[in-house]
Amino acid sequence: MAKEIEIPGDDVKSLGNLLGQVLDRIDRKDPLALDERAVGEPMVDAAGEFDDKWKDGRANLKRQCGHLKEACDQIMKAFEDADKETADTLKGDGQQG
Repeated sequence: MAKEIEIPGDDVKSLGNLLGQVLDRIDRKDPLALDERAVGEPMVDAAGEFDDKWKDGRANLKRQCGHLKEACDQIMKAFEDADKETADTLKGDGQQG
């Protein structure tokens, strides 16, 4: 008996959406993200310094997330195309062409 393989389309779609959110936020600098009164000036300064220094890491992360999101989008398109092709085949006489 063949083992059934489950293709996690919902998970792939969710991952693509989450990667899109990462890409949308990665370059955003939010000066209100840290409340100096709550965390103290040294923490705000350290966070700003870290943000300024990780430019190379940010560029690398953006590139890699972009590739992963593109792959997720391509997988979802392939799922949708296969579903449409199957539905079209079932509606017709079963012949392709």
